[in-house]
Formats: sequence, structure tokens, C-alpha cells
Amino acid sequence: MKRLLIIALGILVLAGCSNASAEEKTKNEAPVVEKKAVEVVSVEDRQMIGRLVMPGQVEADKVQSVSSLVSGQIEALYAEVGDYVEEGTLLVEIDDEFTKLQKNQADIGSSLSSLSLESAKRSYERTKALYESGSVTQAQYDGASDMLAKAKLDYSMGSNSVSQMRYQLKHMDIKAPISGVISMKMQNVGLAVNPGSPIYEIVDINDVIVEAGVTEGDINRLAKEQVVSVDLPAANLIVDGTVEGVGPVQQQGGTYPVRVRIANEEGLIKPGMYAELSIETEKPKNVLAVPKNCSST
Repeated sequence: MKRLLIIALGILVLAGCSNASAEEKTKNEAPVVEKKAVEVVSVEDRQMIGRLVMPGQVEADKVQSVSSLVSGQIEALYAEVGDYVEEGTLLVEIDDEFTKLQKNQADIGSSLSSLSLESAKRSYERTKALYESGSVTQAQYDGASDMLAKAKLDYSMGSNSVSQMRYQLKHMDIKAPISGVISMKMQNVGLAVNPGSPIYEIVDINDVIVEAGVTEGDINRLAKEQVVSVDLPAANLIVDGTVEGVGPVQQQGGTYPVRVRIANEEGLIKPGMYAELSIETEKPKNVLAVPKNCSST
């Protein structure tokens, strides 16, 4: 019994020493610290520029319809879609044979009315002299006056008919009103046309216009003659233009119309192309900046 008690006391002493040793070991171990690499960068002095970017669409600077001013049958057409024509180039001939016959008839009628007028004048002068001497009645004098008035009207109508025929003959040949490219052809040889019938459409694209829209929050950042950078992906071009005008009335889409003019001497920019406008709206100013790839975690 005494022996067993001594063994138990020994075990307790050993266990206590073991725990003390473990606690001492834990206290002596250094804590684990996670280390990260840190890169130091310098703050830079850079310029910041305020820009306004908006989409737009290219339009022709001038669009001119070529229409007939007279009635007749088209005898010849001298241009096709895509052709460049100079102002004054003959584009259309309208058959003038019937109009020439009408002109001859009007000339004859005008000559007859001129003779009638001269005869009426002589008759009136004679009747007036006789009336003043008391040789003819008031009714005879009034009749001579009426005949003179009618002769004057007939002569005026005859002269107007001649002028109308001259006008029609003058416009049987139709010339290009502006220089440009034929964009549409609406008629063919042999078809009859009337005054106002469209035959061609000509567009002038030596300069082109980019139509865009600006919101109410940005409209006062724009002004006439501002320089605009215009990106035209379809033409693979980035060119400069100038603001030609900013409309003061809001459109249906909630934006205000902006027109930008671009030189297009080589003709590479076509109406309908998409354009992206970039307009510097504020003066450059220096700011402190850090590189874009800097981030914090």
C-alpha cells in the first residue's frame, strides 16, 4: 500500500513538470508575422483636360434636287449615279419639237394682235376727231374706245404666249445647278415629266457635316468655331473639324443639335458614316496623379 502511494505521487510530479515545460516553450516562441512586398511610387504632376465625347453621323454639305421646269418627254440623260459633275454641265434634254410648233403659233398670233392693235388705234383717232367736231355720236365714239381696249388686251395676251414659249424652250436643256456627285437618278429616257418632276439628286461632299446631339448639361460647354477631333472608323481616319452651330431648341430625343464641318477634299468621307466627336471643353490644368495600376488592398 505504501509502495503504491509513492508511485502515484511520482506520476503527478512528472506530469506537472511536463506542463510547465510546454507553457515555457510556448512563451519563448516568437509570433508569426505575415510579410508583404510594398512598392513605393512617386506622385506625378500631370495635365488634366476636360473633354466631351459624343456620337454623330456624316451628312452631305449640300443636297440639290434637279427637277424639270417644263412639261415634255425626256430625250437624253447624260449622267449616272456616282458621276461627278461641274456646275453648268448639261444633264438632261427634253424633246422640244412640239414646243417649237407652239412657239411658232404664238408668234403668228402675236403678229396678228399687233396688226389689230394698230388698226384699232387708227380707228379710234379718226372717231375721236369726228366726235370732237360733232360728226359722230357718243355711242360711235364709245365703240371705237372699246375696240382699242380689246385690241390692247389681245396684244398683251399674244405677247404673254410668246414669252411662255420662250421660257419653255429655254428650260428644255437642264444643267447642273451645283458641282457635286450624282447621288440619285429618278427618271429614264422616254418618260414624260411635268414641272417639278425630280430627275437627279446632286450632293456636294467637298465639305461634309457631322450631325450630333448634346445634352442640356453639356450644351453650354460648346461654342461656334470650337475645334473638334472626329474619329471615322469606316474611313480609317481621325480628322479635325469645327463647330458650325449649336441649335438652341431641344430635339425629340432630348438633345440639342450640333453641326461640325469637316474638309473632305479627297472624298473619302461619305454621307451616312458613323463618327465619334471629341471636343476639348476646358483648358488644361495641372493636377497631382498616381499611375493607373496603383491599388490598395
